[in-house]
Amino acid sequence: LIFAKLLVCNLPLSFSAISFSIVLLGIVWLKWAEEMLPSCKEVNFHSSQCTYPEFPGCYFCDEYNRWWILATRFHLACSYIAGVSVMLFFTKATLCWKVFMDEMSSPTTASPSGLIFMTMAL
Repeated sequence: LIFAKLLVCNLPLSFSAISFSIVLLGIVWLKWAEEMLPSCKEVNFHSSQCTYPEFPGCYFCDEYNRWWILATRFHLACSYIAGVSVMLFFTKATLCWKVFMDEMSSPTTASPSGLIFMTMAL
């Protein structure tokens, strides 16, 4: 338990800021796969066939296509990794309040926090 607390308390805020890049990587790669796969057809954004309505340009794809399966699994893995990273951010804020407030009081060490909140929006 002490080792886990030390690990969380010593995580830099930039570690959590990387989650923004990871979640965007999954989204962009999924959208690229939707556009490039011949089994994917464009549908209306508000349609029930729109599987992942993250950005305009929704597609209905063959769920048994191995490349579509790979793209969706990569997308979900990136989302989970980003989610764990953001949860570690809040764990640090909860367990190590003094260290967290010290880092947030400096503009240099607090700047990654903006990316963390953008990740939560995605």
